Amino acid sequence: MDSIFVKFLKYLRNNSTENTSDADFTTLVNQTLNSDTFSVPRSETSTYRRGCPYNKALVLVPYYFGSLYRFGMFFNKIKSGKGVCCLDFYGCEEAKQELENMFSQAGKTLNFCCSNFMEHSLTYILSVDRFYDKQNPQHTVYIDPPYDYGPYYGFLTKGIVEYPNGSYDTMIKDFLENIDLLHTDSHRFIAFMYMWKRGVVMRINEDDTNLILMTTDYFNDNF
Repeated sequence: MDSIFVKFLKYLRNNSTENTSDADFTTLVNQTLNSDTFSVPRSETSTYRRGCPYNKALVLVPYYFGSLYRFGMFFNKIKSGKGVCCLDFYGCEEAKQELENMFSQAGKTLNFCCSNFMEHSLTYILSVDRFYDKQNPQHTVYIDPPYDYGPYYGFLTKGIVEYPNGSYDTMIKDFLENIDLLHTDSHRFIAFMYMWKRGVVMRINEDDTNLILMTTDYFNDNF
């Protein structure tokens, strides 16, 4: 069975073609992740409930991948009444300090995961540079000037967060390993950068039967 991220890629592929404009493809991604449209029965996906190494039992916690700024929005929605598990992070010292301050102000302990994020997933993430076209206005919307630096500078200064990550392999790795399912390099760039910039959350529905993928904006921690 496919993971929820592979199912998401197949959904985007099946609802687009190689002739789909970048603007229309962006609209597709936006509509899919800002509604309850992308809901997958747990029985039909290989994505499993995550366990946190700082808790002895498996815990129901939403998954997050994206920029540090959007993680702050996500963190504010989950920190009251919920335990906070470990996370993986990549960014400059200033971004790391911002992350540490976020946890300190909330009275939470910041734990970094002992996963293979740095050795494996980060390699895939940084390789997104190869899809970047600085002449494409549908690409530069995700990049701060100077545009010649591409995504890497943004990843470094704005940070990358994956939470929680209590297993050996990271879920974003699964997305990037299968990103060639999309029709064009431009679609690949847009799909990934949209998720990073807006922040993507996976949660389990109230009756524990479906997984739902959505943006941080659309996410409400009400289960």
